[in-house]
Amino acid sequence: FRWNGSGHPAWLLGSGAVMAVALQIKLTAGLVMPAVLIELALLSWDRHTTSPIRKLIPRGLLWGAVMTAVFTLIGLTWGKGALESSWKSHTKEQIVPGLERVEGHRFEPRLLSSHIECVSAAILGILVAVGKKRLRELSFPLALLLTASLIHSVHRPWWNYYYLHLAVPIAWLAGWLVNELIRGYFSFR
Repeated sequence: FRWNGSGHPAWLLGSGAVMAVALQIKLTAGLVMPAVLIELALLSWDRHTTSPIRKLIPRGLLWGAVMTAVFTLIGLTWGKGALESSWKSHTKEQIVPGLERVEGHRFEPRLLSSHIECVSAAILGILVAVGKKRLRELSFPLALLLTASLIHSVHRPWWNYYYLHLAVPIAWLAGWLVNELIRGYFSFR
């Protein structure tokens, strides 16, 4: 978002580097990547440009190249180049004695009913944004919610703390609605 405001490529480079660090900490940060790429595509879209792809491709490649380079550099230098050990927990199946099969640990949509007020506000926020033709403002949390929903519908095991991956975009969407209501109230007065 800072890159969009200033246009300076340092923000884009910094974003790629920060994503690489986040991925090295936990690969779950990859859930945000589709939302970032969609945002980059939308920010590259210009009504006055006949081919937004010409802007998107170099920007996307620059962001991806920096992310890949920093990710690789960290992986090869941190822990004396033990990149394989970093990937082991993500790529090798591990049997935990006493733990039932991972297939039995799946996301239960009924968990969303625990926060029905937030889910309802998020849905209403989307409807209001569509009605006001301002859905663009919600592209990032919508992409994040869609990505997390798709991944968690098939990923096993699903642990309860993964709920945060859904809660953040839902809260963001609900927060957008609350912001609109507050603005509407004060502009009405």
